[in-house]
Amino acid sequence: MSDVAQVRERVQNALGEFFEVMPEGENLAVVHGSVKCVARVFQPDAEAPVYVRLRVSLLTGVPESDELHRYVAYHADDYLFGHLSLTAHEGGLADVHFTYTLLGDVNETDLTAAVAAVAFSADSLDDRLQARFGGHKYREE
Repeated sequence: MSDVAQVRERVQNALGEFFEVMPEGENLAVVHGSVKCVARVFQPDAEAPVYVRLRVSLLTGVPESDELHRYVAYHADDYLFGHLSLTAHEGGLADVHFTYTLLGDVNETDLTAAVAAVAFSADSLDDRLQARFGGHKYREE
């Protein structure tokens, strides 16, 4: 089983070959266009494998609506690399996320390809969702 610190170091080195990597606490972040893709290396418990979760907050502060909930429910798994989810907050606002999880023993080529696929997909998806539902992107262009 892989150690979390070893996997995190391997992830940072692999991503550093192709992207500018920014540490964010225990996580690693890559910015592409208007999105920030955060890689979190974790192990749910001592018996579980190590995972790498890629997460992009596509939009924050989106007004909640039935249409938004339906869209996320019906289109969550429309993507090869990643799926949509929603986090509701008090005050009727929500955040829309795009996530993808890999096993920590993924090879460097597949890892960087997954980060690129998630970041590139999210960079166009956030524009379409913002035009339809409102909210704020990580970086307004």
